[in-house]
Order: sequence, then structure tokens, then C-alpha cells
Amino acid sequence: MVLLAVILWACGSQKELDEATPVLIGTVYVIGNEPFTDLSIQTDDRRVRVIQKDTTELYRKLWKMQGQKCRIHFRPPNVALDSTHIILEQFELVKE
Repeated sequence: MVLLAVILWACGSQKELDEATPVLIGTVYVIGNEPFTDLSIQTDDRRVRVIQKDTTELYRKLWKMQGQKCRIHFRPPNVALDSTHIILEQFELVKE
């Protein structure tokens, strides 16, 4: 019974991305100077969005993708006025 509860909890905590999740495709870069660096994505139209820092494994994996073209699923920050920052939900490498 406990095992079933743990499995259901684990499945429920997985984030399902729906088709309404915004997506950006571009090159991942690090911007700023140490110790104040941030990850960003630059799209083909040269727009840059800063990816909000966090301590998740997903963010650390994206950090290793510098210079690579990626598809990033994101959500906007809670502050509606800041359109230059995004919150990472998921990413995958884009093969050209």
C-alpha cells in the first residue's frame, strides 16, 4: 500500500507539458561576469531571454549546453512586466 502511494506521488509530481507551453528555439549562452553570470537563449531573430537561475538538475544540464541550439519549454515569471526573463521547464537539443 505504501509503495503504491509513493508511486502515485512520484507520477503526480512529474510535470506534463501541454501544447500551450511557450517554446523558444535558439542558442544557449552564458552572459555576465563571474560571479554574476546567467544562462540565456538567443533566438534566430537576435532576441535574448535570460533563463532564471535555480538549483535544479535541469538547469545544471542546460549549463553544459553552452553554444548549442536548443528548444526550450518555459513559463513566464510571476512578474508580468519582465518579458526578458523566462523560467525553464524542459529543454532538448535541436539537431540541424
